[in-house]
Amino acid sequence: MQSRLSRDCTGLVEMNAIEIKNVSFTYDNKHDVLDGISLDIGEREIIALVGPSGVGKSTLLKCINRLIKPTAGDIKVFGESIMTADRTKLRNIRTKIGVVFQQFNLFDRQKVIDNVLLGRLGYINTLRGLLFFPSLVYSESDYEMARNVLTEVGLGEYAEKRVFNLSGGQKQRVAIARALVQQPKIILADEPVSSLDPYLAKEILSLLVFVARKRKLTIVTSLHSLEIARSYSSRFVGMSKGKIVFEGTFKDLNQKMIDKIYDKEI
Repeated sequence: MQSRLSRDCTGLVEMNAIEIKNVSFTYDNKHDVLDGISLDIGEREIIALVGPSGVGKSTLLKCINRLIKPTAGDIKVFGESIMTADRTKLRNIRTKIGVVFQQFNLFDRQKVIDNVLLGRLGYINTLRGLLFFPSLVYSESDYEMARNVLTEVGLGEYAEKRVFNLSGGQKQRVAIARALVQQPKIILADEPVSSLDPYLAKEILSLLVFVARKRKLTIVTSLHSLEIARSYSSRFVGMSKGKIVFEGTFKDLNQKMIDKIYDKEI
């Protein structure tokens, strides 16, 4: 594991955004999806979790946000444990973490801006949230923020369009806007380009890197391809069978380690 302090690209010392210590997750009390994962991720880092399907990348991302609770170990987000957090504290931690999903997770028949505004629900009290009439739930400042973020991701003129009219790449931009309007410090991107063609995949990952640097965010993304990870991450973590088998930069990588990540005969 890295030390508690890390350096960003400017040489400034940063605290860790995420600390994962001995985390395991067992499905149905039988199958170990994660097996003793330990990893520190510094503020402003862009990290890629790399490996084939089924090695635990998505499960680890869900554990970081406590969408599922690890069977063992601990995860801290900016020094706060998600394992011991009560409901209120966990909600506060989650406001710092935006999530971008593989299949977009949008409401196709709703307007683009209404989908983006869902990122503001973590800041709205329960009663107003239950009403779920946009004009009653969200403030004018929420709408202004959503419009600005849509412009930032290149969809400023699409605010009033229905999501089902958009292309796959545009839908993923909406999903990124929904995460950004949350004003997070971390974005977890779970296979964000696996359903896109190579050209659109590059566009979306370039956008994620751009907004991360502009907003000084930490990005943790899961990817199948080493080549894609090479172009869009500062450090990558190779996973195999629920374990970390490599952690470092691409200049540290060799064919033997690639074979280990992808579980090939050596």
